[in-house]
Amino acid sequence: MIKSGAETDLLELKERWWDLDSKLGKGVLAKDILAMANALAPGESGFFVFGVRDRKAGGGVVVIENPPTQEAIAQVLDVYTNPVPRIRVGEAKYLRKTVGVLEVLWSEFHPYYATRDVDTVLSSDAVYTRRAGTVGRLKPVEIERLIRAKDARLGMITERTPLTAGFVELPTPASGDRISVRVTNVTEEPVTSINASVDMILTRYPDAPYRRPLIANLTLGPGETREFDCRTSDAGFYQNDGKELPYQGKIWSRWFDLRLRLVYRGRDGVFAEIVREASVG
Repeated sequence: MIKSGAETDLLELKERWWDLDSKLGKGVLAKDILAMANALAPGESGFFVFGVRDRKAGGGVVVIENPPTQEAIAQVLDVYTNPVPRIRVGEAKYLRKTVGVLEVLWSEFHPYYATRDVDTVLSSDAVYTRRAGTVGRLKPVEIERLIRAKDARLGMITERTPLTAGFVELPTPASGDRISVRVTNVTEEPVTSINASVDMILTRYPDAPYRRPLIANLTLGPGETREFDCRTSDAGFYQNDGKELPYQGKIWSRWFDLRLRLVYRGRDGVFAEIVREASVG
């Protein structure tokens, strides 16, 4: 496939990997992989090959240092896409040199959507695909056909609760201390009396949690999605004697267990709870 130097709907040649240190680069990554994933038919795989210079620029192989790991790419997809496409990262030989390969695999949960907007690069209102070797957008009739095919494969998927909620961004040494939570109303009726908080728990001092209020008496309209942010630097921890716990600057100061607690009023008027947990550090 690589020898011809021609790109197809299932093959894209790139001189370099995406820049995962920038938001723009993450958006381009998500868009490219979403497009490839949505172009797949059952049983197919699509491939990105990295380190191959465009023929118009002379062709050949470019040496790439410090390529991203599969885990790093998967973390970006976990934040920017839903469902998350299946990928596999490896290497191959081309012109007696090593090039990077990212394989996008077919999944029964196809099609795939962007969950975030990034400047003019990525839009959550678009569903991407590949046409004639380039990234394009699916038309509404095409999206409907893919959804019908998915329903036929999996059956109609019904939500057990009117809301979905969870963490979409967690603190990392590279991205800072921000925590992002997404809440979505997956029904055709408003959901009322939504309240939520995030418990931040230092793993070294589990008996001194900090509770950060996040949402108060919110109503989400049909299909509406909202995101809410807080930061671990907001937290203040206190010992049993009431004295503030000095934790900043300690080697364990970034080791947290996080617990999202969300309460809402159901259709029957009874309050229900959603709990999500995560660990960082």
